[in-house]
Amino acid sequence: MEWIDELIFGLFMLLRDELKGDANVGLALRAEGQDVTLRVRSRAKVGDQRQPNFAVVVGESNGAFRISYKPSGVPSAMSRVVMIGADSADELLDVVRGYVEAERRRLSDYRG
Repeated sequence: MEWIDELIFGLFMLLRDELKGDANVGLALRAEGQDVTLRVRSRAKVGDQRQPNFAVVVGESNGAFRISYKPSGVPSAMSRVVMIGADSADELLDVVRGYVEAERRRLSDYRG
């Protein structure tokens, strides 16, 4: 396992511990060939196209972390792609946590 894959796996373990009480957010590791990605996503409520949901995918691109964020539902939010240096594991965790927290707020606002 390459060191960047180890960092992605470590991020998976940290988030799994933090999110295990949240039944609305799922985590998955996916391996295709030599590429490993971490996927964090919420489950869309069946029959409610307006409910906020999201997907965050963390992978490697040219020796750096590539984080794509795709929110959907109401209120709307902008999709983003962020590149973070592979030596910035703490920043990577902060960015992913930030997206998850923003989605929790969107869902709370929607329900409120």
